[in-house]
Amino acid sequence: MGVVYSLEKNMDKAEQYYKMAAEAGNPDGQFCYGMQFYNREEYEEAVNWFEKAAEQEEPDAQTQLGICYFEGHGVESNPIVGAWYLYAAADQDWQRAINLINENNIPRPTEEELNKQIHD
Repeated sequence: MGVVYSLEKNMDKAEQYYKMAAEAGNPDGQFCYGMQFYNREEYEEAVNWFEKAAEQEEPDAQTQLGICYFEGHGVESNPIVGAWYLYAAADQDWQRAINLINENNIPRPTEEELNKQIHD
């Protein structure tokens, strides 16, 4: 329903539906609800919802979370973690993530690099 209201330019109503879906654990709803915050530059709250959706392997959320980590929006900038999220989406054949990786020549992080980020 949120998408229908979004298409009709009733963003308040769309956000209500995105919130209901997000709180019910729907990964698409979590991503869309997160984008509401991202578009208002409320990045920390956006990242919160992107993480919930990314944990459920939602590729839009993984891609957007990767961007957040590259740009330092709502999180400390970390290109290794950003690349990990982009590759998680690309591994699902998500074209936007694939394009970002290719256009920016982003290498796939190694397990060693990821472990270092987690333990530092």
